[in-house]
Amino acid sequence: MVARIAFLVFGPMFDLKLIFLYSVLFKKRFVIALGVGLLLLVGLLCEYIVARFMRAKVSNALNGLTLVGLGSVFVIFYLSGRIDRYLNPLFRPLVLVAGAGAIIAGLVYLLTTHSGQCCVDGDCVHRHIIIGQHGA
Repeated sequence: MVARIAFLVFGPMFDLKLIFLYSVLFKKRFVIALGVGLLLLVGLLCEYIVARFMRAKVSNALNGLTLVGLGSVFVIFYLSGRIDRYLNPLFRPLVLVAGAGAIIAGLVYLLTTHSGQCCVDGDCVHRHIIIGQHGA
């Protein structure tokens, strides 16, 4: 989750084309300081957000809601006819199928994923795999 948040926040502020634009407008030293500063700020901010707010249930809910939202956008674009401006007519029915599939997958994900707190006080119903241990 941290990587996605960092990508969505840091990417639009400091990508390759912006580095070239910044280097035309500002001195090289400032561009490097801006990149390092943004990287540190976004990294620390994402770690704080995840540690403070993103528990397993919230993270799972956001993943499922993201799929439902993306699928809804596809279906709305198909039903409203807005997809006609963006896509070849041969691929338009696939947008409806992909949208419906994403909505179904998101709903299944929301309804079936459980929190990471399943192993409280040693009451587990599944096997734990320890990396580096041979045999089972």
